[in-house]
Amino acid sequence: MDVRQLAALEGIRLVKARYCRFIDTRQWDAFARLFATDARLTFYDVGGAVLHRFTHVEQFLASTIETLASAHSIHQVHNSEIELDPTGSALAIWSMEDRITYADGAQRSFRSLHGYGHYYETLQSTGEGWLIKTLELKRTFLYIE
Repeated sequence: MDVRQLAALEGIRLVKARYCRFIDTRQWDAFARLFATDARLTFYDVGGAVLHRFTHVEQFLASTIETLASAHSIHQVHNSEIELDPTGSALAIWSMEDRITYADGAQRSFRSLHGYGHYYETLQSTGEGWLIKTLELKRTFLYIE
């Protein structure tokens, strides 16, 4: 592996680390800049059914802001598997864990969730760095309280 490939891997890891930090610290403008404008995002439940599908970053961002408005959250990713493509794209799989707890009185049917699963992503290299083109979250475990 050469230095350019190592730099690409580290750049992709940086995007995902920022994804977690920006969503948990509610840095929405910075969070939105991690995605290509035509990004496609799909979220699945433990059984494989589609929970949410977004065809524009703006849709995803609006939904995320609304969902987390009265919540505390932590998102963590581990065990990156990244395959670089010579065309400047990459495939990445991340083991993930998240926990979201809503404030008392929040208009939710549950108080908290704690989940595990995997993110499956494609990313594209740009002059500004790497951007997420597609993201799928496939849950393997979800505890709702």
